[in-house]
Amino acid sequence: TIHIPGVYVDLTDHSTLINQRKCDSFYRFRLLRPGTEYTIKTYKEDDPFNALSTLDLILITKCILGIESNFNKLQFYAADVNNSSYVSPQDIFDIRKLILRTDDHFLNKPAWIGIPTQQDTSGMNQLKDQVNLSVAFWKMYHHDFRLIKIGDVNDYTTSANYSPLIQSNDSLIIKYANKQVKKNESLKLEFAIEDVLPIFGFQGTIKFDTSEIKFVKFETANFSLSTDMFGIKYKENGFLTISWNDVFQIPTPLKNANFILEFVVLKDGDLCDALSFTSDLTLAEAYTDSVLIKNIKLESCVVIIKNQETSLDNIKIYPNPAEDILYFNFPKDISFPLQLDFYSKDGREIRRITI
Repeated sequence: TIHIPGVYVDLTDHSTLINQRKCDSFYRFRLLRPGTEYTIKTYKEDDPFNALSTLDLILITKCILGIESNFNKLQFYAADVNNSSYVSPQDIFDIRKLILRTDDHFLNKPAWIGIPTQQDTSGMNQLKDQVNLSVAFWKMYHHDFRLIKIGDVNDYTTSANYSPLIQSNDSLIIKYANKQVKKNESLKLEFAIEDVLPIFGFQGTIKFDTSEIKFVKFETANFSLSTDMFGIKYKENGFLTISWNDVFQIPTPLKNANFILEFVVLKDGDLCDALSFTSDLTLAEAYTDSVLIKNIKLESCVVIIKNQETSLDNIKIYPNPAEDILYFNFPKDISFPLQLDFYSKDGREIRRITI
């Protein structure tokens, strides 16, 4: 009986596939030959990204390093995505590529595998993912399977050191410095994590306006965010994906940049609406030792009033009002010196300079 759509059921006779079904409700193999050894396997190829998150990578890393107690058999089987019979950093690398959407399947395992329920899962002996059926005489055989999502280990944990994370209403704030930019300018934006509980990891999608800026490259800064934790497959569509984790919590806030993104500016303006942190591709989440943070915001630490241009005697001044940078465009025949008076929004003169 199949309660999940899109599940394949393979019937094999001496390593030869003799029947395959893909059903949404019921399946049945008829007229099996007495005295023949059969193997039944179930698996599901679609929906590979379901339930995968950087939290899985945090738990797998701790298991590899012996920081947490060993996985149970269900966790071990789910973590061994490259089918090597042990869990290694390569499994972390392969799972992260799906989280970042740089890959859309595992090379050596399908997205889901059916595990026969009629076996002991408490010990650490190898978990069976098939039923070996020896047909001795004409009768009805019935077997149940439980689908395991490959790569997803936090749904199957029984470790005394782990409990499901509690969702928090707190926000993780990632800030960058807004600025006025000019077309064709090379732009390096430094991003820093602001006030929040110390975290083990975070993930999400950085969305940017492709009409305003063009992505060039990613650079690491002062913590362990490496290039394999960053996805650029959909950069032409305005999406960058990120998945970072470590065995040590990073304290926040950090004074210096955590990572740097380099862009080329496509048109004049400011950056306040050019970037955002979303769940468009990779789901936006952050993780402490006990808390799940679903709200991640990308904010500019400087708000610049939208570019308003003022023209006086052929002198162009923008933006006006301004926050910290003011641009002047003088005609060639202008006479110098010029006296400039600056006023606050309430009409007070705050500065006078001469050019």
